[in-house]
Amino acid sequence: MDTFDFSHLSVADLDKLANKVKDLAKVKRDEDLKSLVTEFLKKANDLNVSEIDLINEIKSRKSVSVTKTPKKTNVIVKPKSWVYGATYCDPNGPGKPWIGGTNGPKPPWLLKLIPGSLTPEEATAEYSKLLKS
Repeated sequence: MDTFDFSHLSVADLDKLANKVKDLAKVKRDEDLKSLVTEFLKKANDLNVSEIDLINEIKSRKSVSVTKTPKKTNVIVKPKSWVYGATYCDPNGPGKPWIGGTNGPKPPWLLKLIPGSLTPEEATAEYSKLLKS
């Protein structure tokens, strides 16, 4: 296949070209599908297999052989530095205590005291200072 230089085209021209390519790909895909179906029907006819039997066989095999594998995602899970169910209190005043993981998002006073930039070890040490005795 030849390579084409599209660097001289404007963004608008590239968008038009991309749409034309998508449309052409759909037309080609439809043509290929029609050709495949015609080939299947001809082969089925040569073997004295009815269209209904052919369709039923394709459907039965589809569920067995065509399965989508889940997409792998690279998710980094940051370990929690707080203890689930433990009560943490604001050392600067009588603010509402926060119970680890049980009553919604962390309160603003806690977010100020323990920034997200801390390492898990540093955050764990800071959380331990705020534990209610």
